[in-house]
Amino acid sequence: MANKIEVQKLNTEELKSELSTLQSHLQSLQYRNAITPLANGSEIPATRRQIARVHTELRSRELAELAKTGNLKRDKLTARRRRMRKA
Repeated sequence: MANKIEVQKLNTEELKSELSTLQSHLQSLQYRNAITPLANGSEIPATRRQIARVHTELRSRELAELAKTGNLKRDKLTARRRRMRKA
């Protein structure tokens, strides 16, 4: 998985599976890097970015589902942030 479009094509179960795979891969990279520096040092940040993409997509789907049911408290949070910016 490389980009946002590929992440959006996956269903929720596939995203959760991919997330656990990426997290275990990141952990193994960190362990290997602690013992011997990796040949490609940019692999750890790239894996972190991929994890962030998956988290972002899962959260956006969660918010979309909450918006459909009407249980979205995000509007209150947005209003509170606007008030704090003005103050």
